[in-house]
Amino acid sequence: MSRLAFALLAAAVAVASPPAVAAAQEGARAVSIYRNTQSPFCPGRTLDDCPSPDAATWRADIRRWVDEGASGAEIRARLQDRVPGFDLSGRAGVPGLGFALGAFTLVALALGARFFVRRRRRSEPTIEPDADPTRDEELDARLDDELARRLR
Repeated sequence: MSRLAFALLAAAVAVASPPAVAAAQEGARAVSIYRNTQSPFCPGRTLDDCPSPDAATWRADIRRWVDEGASGAEIRARLQDRVPGFDLSGRAGVPGLGFALGAFTLVALALGARFFVRRRRRSEPTIEPDADPTRDEELDARLDDELARRLR
């Protein structure tokens, strides 16, 4: 008896799975669209992140259009028709991040160059101010002897 119940359950799952998978895919497609669409109601946020009631209405419209079989491009065109002067495909994220990243890189390079220049200067041998590297008593004595021999 339990084998028959298991077989019936497996058959029911197999028959019900394709519509469930299709619904899940449609839901994921709708979520993808409103996660990648900038909200005209919340600056700097996507429709997914925006708490505005108007954004909720747009999300419901997107889900309905996906269920009706509209393509992503068609849905985007419908949304863009609602706000012609707004860029729905704008980059999500912090405004000016590119400039900040460039400035950070330049500062890091400058500090790194300064570190290496200072390190190189420290590793160079230093000459004591009292010592004259050109004076060597033994060398002076040999030179005097050589000059004396030649002058004789």
